[in-house]
Amino acid sequence: ILPIHAGTTKEDIDYFVQKVNLYDAPVWGFLDEINTCNYLGLITDLIVRRKYNGDNLKSNVIFLGACNPYSKRENPV
Repeated sequence: ILPIHAGTTKEDIDYFVQKVNLYDAPVWGFLDEINTCNYLGLITDLIVRRKYNGDNLKSNVIFLGACNPYSKRENPV
């Protein structure tokens, strides 16, 4: 599980993908709160296109993401 937030970096995602790719058995990589970081395009490639940095993911690797609904603050800080 990679908890994602506004401070998540590309290096954080790189490290997570490298760890998941170490497995030969079926493995799920869960990306939580994907809509809170600046790398949604990169995450889309993982989940939808099954690619990372232009390379195909291993067939045993599946990425799953969750996003929380947007809510507008009544009194912005």
